Amino acid sequence: MRQLILTLGCVGLLAASPIHAEDLSAESIEGYIKYRDKVMDAASANMGGIAKLLSGHVNLPGRMAGHAQALENLMTDIPALFPEGSDFGETDAKAEVWSDSKKFSLAAETAQGKAKMLNEAVTGGDKKAIAAAFKDLGGSCKACHKKFKAKH
Repeated sequence: MRQLILTLGCVGLLAASPIHAEDLSAESIEGYIKYRDKVMDAASANMGGIAKLLSGHVNLPGRMAGHAQALENLMTDIPALFPEGSDFGETDAKAEVWSDSKKFSLAAETAQGKAKMLNEAVTGGDKKAIAAAFKDLGGSCKACHKKFKAKH
């Protein structure tokens, strides 16, 4: 839980701070690559948690709210995790993240909106609405990954 809170706080700081490539050293850029990998892992873990709760494989009332809120927070400013010049090393990001940054930003903004809708559905408590919002967010993530994430 402490790790999740730290991650969410850092995402909030990133969203508030514009990043300029000229301000980043190679070591700092490598840090962004590792950090965004952890943020994406956290998003995947929260999606997996919701999937287990929705399927009924896990019955932990109230837990879905934490996952949904975390996803909304994690999706706050995905483009900030991909500063110019962070296209090297151990990254799954395709060159299109930077060469087609407007489409990437739009895809990230769409995912953010879908995460917000999921969080609102979870707060509302209607299981059908939650399942639909979850599916929409998953589709948004898949569409972005298809265009902007390399397959390994």
